[in-house]
Amino acid sequence: MVELANSNWTNFLYHFENNEFLKEYYPTQTSFIEQNRTKFESDEEGILAFPFPILILENKDTIVKANEKSLEFFEKKSFEDFIGKKLDELGIKQDFSDIAPIENQLLLLKTTFEFLPFPKNLEFNTLLFNYTFQQNNYIIWVIPYDKALTREYHQILRTFEELKLILNNIPYIVYLKDKQNRIIKVNQVFCNKFHLTPEEVEGKFADSIFSTEAVRVCREKEKELLSTGKPITGSEERFTINSKIENYFIVERIPLFDGNEIFGILVFAYDITEKKKTEIELRRWKKRFDFVTEATGQAVFERDWETGQVVWTDNIKNLFGFSPKELKTRDKWLEKIIPEDIEAYKKSFQMHCDNLSPYHLTYRILDAEGKQRYVKESGFFLTDEGTIISIVGIISDFTNQKDLEQKVSDYNTFLHVLLDTIPMPIFYEDMEGRIIGCNKSFQEEILKTTKKEFLGKRVEDFPNIFSDDFITKYKETNQKLLNREKVESYDIKIHQTNEAEKDYAIFKSSYKDFDGNFAGIINILIDITDRKKAEEELKKLNIELEKKIEERTRDLQTALEEYKFEVEEHRRVQEILEQANYELKILNETLAEESRKLIVLNEKLAKSESELREANSAKDKFFSIIAHDLRNPLQSILTDAEILDKFFDTFSSDKMREYVNHIYKTSTLLKNLLENLLTWAKAQTGRVVFRPEWININLLINDIVRYIEPTAKNKDIEIVYDKTLDFMVYLDRNIITTVLRNLLSNAIKFSYRNSKVYLQIENFYDGNIPSLRVSVRDEGIGIPKEVRDKLFKIEHNISRPGTEKEHGTGLGLVLCDELIKIHSGKIWVESEEGKGTTFTFTIPINFD
Repeated sequence: MVELANSNWTNFLYHFENNEFLKEYYPTQTSFIEQNRTKFESDEEGILAFPFPILILENKDTIVKANEKSLEFFEKKSFEDFIGKKLDELGIKQDFSDIAPIENQLLLLKTTFEFLPFPKNLEFNTLLFNYTFQQNNYIIWVIPYDKALTREYHQILRTFEELKLILNNIPYIVYLKDKQNRIIKVNQVFCNKFHLTPEEVEGKFADSIFSTEAVRVCREKEKELLSTGKPITGSEERFTINSKIENYFIVERIPLFDGNEIFGILVFAYDITEKKKTEIELRRWKKRFDFVTEATGQAVFERDWETGQVVWTDNIKNLFGFSPKELKTRDKWLEKIIPEDIEAYKKSFQMHCDNLSPYHLTYRILDAEGKQRYVKESGFFLTDEGTIISIVGIISDFTNQKDLEQKVSDYNTFLHVLLDTIPMPIFYEDMEGRIIGCNKSFQEEILKTTKKEFLGKRVEDFPNIFSDDFITKYKETNQKLLNREKVESYDIKIHQTNEAEKDYAIFKSSYKDFDGNFAGIINILIDITDRKKAEEELKKLNIELEKKIEERTRDLQTALEEYKFEVEEHRRVQEILEQANYELKILNETLAEESRKLIVLNEKLAKSESELREANSAKDKFFSIIAHDLRNPLQSILTDAEILDKFFDTFSSDKMREYVNHIYKTSTLLKNLLENLLTWAKAQTGRVVFRPEWININLLINDIVRYIEPTAKNKDIEIVYDKTLDFMVYLDRNIITTVLRNLLSNAIKFSYRNSKVYLQIENFYDGNIPSLRVSVRDEGIGIPKEVRDKLFKIEHNISRPGTEKEHGTGLGLVLCDELIKIHSGKIWVESEEGKGTTFTFTIPINFD
């Protein structure tokens, strides 16, 4: 097992190193793997060097691999005692059949090894992992174990035996734990209190006995003890077992030392459950009373008539800011009444006192902040045989100040939420340049620290983030704002820890306090890193575009010159025709007496004129093709041949092959062009003879595809057709061959590399006439709508370069149209730009 490409060993190591249980209880071993990672890069070496016992299991019960730590833990002499054995053969009563480890995660499993002398009955947190090797599934079983555990375990047992007489006779719960959070020994009080036997507790992890919350609190205290080495006393804690037994204790924890090293923890717990329940019940009643008074916005008081001492509910402080102690006498409360209201208050109070009647008084006080409040006091007198014992009353605040403060608080909360919602980093500073606030984006994206660590500091206090250039520009723009000058936004780079520099656009603005005074500066940062990259890319694209425009301009100039020449030729032909028309007009006037014959002659001349124009147009196109399309390949062949002749003795064989290959391709192009020209010329002169014959359609198509296939392979294009077609047709072999070669060549020319061309053939009846329908479809660039109607007319000269700049004459489709008409058929085109083109023709045939 060494090929990591076929295993998830690396994933196992990652999860092992980052497991919270291992990092807390076995930091030395996890650090060892991190610091010696090269030893664990392969499965084979990693398993052997692993710091814990490790077994590789097949089918969840058969051992196929182990390490030296496993031999030591299970007390085996050699690997032969392990390999190929089932777990139960070795006395390991661990059943994994119902356990399904989660993919790419460590599964924590509590395990005991009762068959071993040690650690018999000790609970272990073992780890399972789904291990994949060469497409086979296994389980990695890791047993976290340290030799020191044996020594510490026996030390805890000796300590308990030494103190056993005392521990079993004191009225406290006592138990001893090891550093792995296992309960090793308990006294009888523990068992009685929680209704458990020693066998049910000893050796078990604390979380197997107590609730999760109780374990969490205990572990926090014990981690502190283990780090400081000092006892922790007087801790009030709640223990819950099986969600049923709940007790409160005062807990004392004492570290057990062997020299300078802690090997365990001695825990004393004193039960205070009954006392705690009484306190809880009292607090509940007090909360109910406080809730009622707070819900009504009132404070309740009772004043002893003889001493003048006053007892208040706690919410008096919430109402007016005074604690009950500050108002412990009646005189203290009278001091809060504003002077204008004190006399009226005393007079009215005395009147009710004389009559022993309930009273309701309204007056003003100054609260703890010196603010004026309107209060309402209602009360009644408790008497004994006409003698006043005490007064019970209610004080309520009916000003709207608290509502106003709540609105202000809500508004401030809204502003903070609004700032945190903005995805752009924002921070603001005071007049001295100290940061006094920011939004969540600035804290997390720029500083990546808590507000406590940067509030009150300046940007120059963070040199690892803000460069000297940033600070210089920052101070310069701040000074401009302080001088009431306008500051434009500017771009700057900011370095972020463990990340590359980023570009930001910074917008600044001053802000004022409620009095209209200048209070500080707000800074808004917008990440423009992507925009900067796009601008660089745009510059490169502009340079490339300018080059292409120059090249295109030169091409257009050349084409314009050629166009001017053709226009001049057309003008000369037009002059000849106009002269002929003039002469005919004179002739018509001269031969007026022969009107009947002249009319017939004029009709013939008109027809001749039309045919002459078409002939001249065809001739012009024909000569244009010869002048341009024949001249270019001939010139290319001559140039290559001249270079070969001149440098024949100096060229390498590869270089010569390159020129010969080019001459061959150009000659092939010239040959195909000449064939089309000759065929078209024959069609124009009526020398194409229609010679139908019986032909097997399969043989015909295979010959045509075999001819055109090398051209398709040059562009990695596949010609797709039904090779199982097998029926006889009565048609002209040469005409159909020429047409299909041209259509397939066109489809390949305008197709993209690595695409397909589809050839579809079917026989059908057009009415009662046996016919053949042939379609050639490509997935190429398509044909613009305005061009489609002109494809089959020679006078429009439709010729476009292919997907790889292949040239053509535009004559192929014109020739196809002529030949299909000779075969009494019709041809048409369907196309969509960017998706491809389909040429279809139908011809009448006999098929069998």
